Amino acid sequence: MNVLGVGISPVSIPATVGAVAGALDDGRKGYVCVTGAHGVMEAQKDSLLRTIHNRSFLAVPDGMPLVWLGRRSGFAAMDRVHGPDLMKAVCRESVERGWIATFGERYVSCVRELLGLPTPAEDESE
Repeated sequence: MNVLGVGISPVSIPATVGAVAGALDDGRKGYVCVTGAHGVMEAQKDSLLRTIHNRSFLAVPDGMPLVWLGRRSGFAAMDRVHGPDLMKAVCRESVERGWIATFGERYVSCVRELLGLPTPAEDESE
């Protein structure tokens, strides 16, 4: 779906997880942009940002204005793909499929918190 020159994928969380799974199964590489109306507007004045969105494997709608636009454009199953919710869903799928996910060291505590896992300090206290 083209929104002011920015490609937005008309997806939901389950569809996004399925697309990521399919890409991994096929050995394809890429990245997912999680964006909302603000990202689309910023891409109007920043051609690099627009290019980043448009070259992504998926640019998913993290905001209801994009979802409403998509639904009015005929994408009835389109739904909000909130970044933290998508991260949880992909991590759950990774456990079921045996995928290995890596995160930069500075993000490990954030990911552990997001997934409801104990932090290293909590691990040591047990």
